[in-house]
Amino acid sequence: MPVPVLESTTTLGSATVNTAIITLPASLAANDVVVFTLYKENTEAVSPPDGTWFEIAPAATTISQGHSFFWKRCTGGESGTVTFTWTTAAFRRATAHRISGCRTVGNPYESSTNNQTNSSVTTLNVSLTGTSINSLLFWGGTTFAAGNNFTPPSGFTEVADLATVAAAWMSNVAGGDTGAVTGTSVVAGMTTARLLSMVPAATPVPTFLRSAQSGQLWR
Repeated sequence: MPVPVLESTTTLGSATVNTAIITLPASLAANDVVVFTLYKENTEAVSPPDGTWFEIAPAATTISQGHSFFWKRCTGGESGTVTFTWTTAAFRRATAHRISGCRTVGNPYESSTNNQTNSSVTTLNVSLTGTSINSLLFWGGTTFAAGNNFTPPSGFTEVADLATVAAAWMSNVAGGDTGAVTGTSVVAGMTTARLLSMVPAATPVPTFLRSAQSGQLWR
């Protein structure tokens, strides 16, 4: 049951529009999961490209920006661009991440959390309890302040840093409670942070055990 692997990332730069048209990561294979993250400066609902994308719903927010996460399980060979839309033009940036080795049935993640603040701060804090062994932790952060960059949480590898939105990951071999997962931004502003625990694919039951479980003699 190896840890899922964040294989590659694509990003979408800034514009003030009501769409996010992002290029999918290359070499998508069957059962790869794409996680899409969107920062935009309104809180309108986001419509995904089609019925194969599912939103990881955040908690209700009163701050002036949205931080949306969607995921898709691939059939293999997907390529090109996908388009996410909302109603009113707003400043936005986005990222997309190819993750292999996730659970192949149901949600590829077991838990998610988010945290938002109206205060002008530089810290982006989140935590999860009871994560599975050999899971992958995926962190995303945003800040309303311009001219920024991020430091990912301790132990995390940063894969995107677009001034107002960042993403990072960490292998979570031991599982359990994460404790405080804290990223920082250089310039203080209103912030959001989100954390996912991506579950590994199940280890196949060896043939001799399947035979024993069915009451048959394995030869």
